[in-house]
Amino acid sequence: MLKNSATRSVVGVLGLAFLTSYPVAATTNGSTPVIVDFIEDTGMVAPVNPNQPDGGHSDGKDGDGFNRPTENEGVLTLDVIPEWFDFGVQEVDMQEHTYTDIVRVKEVNGQQKAQTVHYLQVSDKRDSSSTGWQLTVHHASVSDRLNNGQQELKGAYLTIPKGVVRNSLSANTSSATDTLTSYQVEVADTAKVIFQSSSADSKSGKGQSTNTFLPGEVRLTIPKGVAKAGTYQAKVTWTLQASAEN
Repeated sequence: MLKNSATRSVVGVLGLAFLTSYPVAATTNGSTPVIVDFIEDTGMVAPVNPNQPDGGHSDGKDGDGFNRPTENEGVLTLDVIPEWFDFGVQEVDMQEHTYTDIVRVKEVNGQQKAQTVHYLQVSDKRDSSSTGWQLTVHHASVSDRLNNGQQELKGAYLTIPKGVVRNSLSANTSSATDTLTSYQVEVADTAKVIFQSSSADSKSGKGQSTNTFLPGEVRLTIPKGVAKAGTYQAKVTWTLQASAEN
């Protein structure tokens, strides 16, 4: 009986020692820093697809051959402008008359191609603390280039229609966006706003923005009694600037 009782006592002690002597694991922590530096992108922006500006132009970095890359560099740039507005050969008319620009055809990448669109492209790569921009347009007098500008079509003006505006950050980049504004403009010697973003919206006009309008929609109006024989030209000047709030 004593032997059996001792055996039971040892078993009980061994069981108690096993449960109380096993150590509890300690918890440790560590941390890894995450670092990123942003710098301004001041490089040139190539032409994008004007009808879907989140993608490159189908004709490559030089665009479609009808709208000219400016090769401007900086954080806020005008990248593409129409190559020309051509009103062809017209008969002299002493009445006031309005002419529409013609659809030009030229060789692009070895193939004859008809122009499908005029467009303007603006890139805004500034950070979110700088918002808003506007593009203005004006031209000097319409003068006779063959006579060193001695003859002038006084009072003649160009009308550029309100375009379709798109942005590369839109949910659907092929659709017009309401965060940008385009205006129909009668272009003369005083600068007028034709295309702008909103300074109240931090995303408005960021990335690439395009303003498209069609050949045949641009008009040149010659007042009554002004037309003279000759080949005339005027230089259209586009000016991009940050909004006054910035």
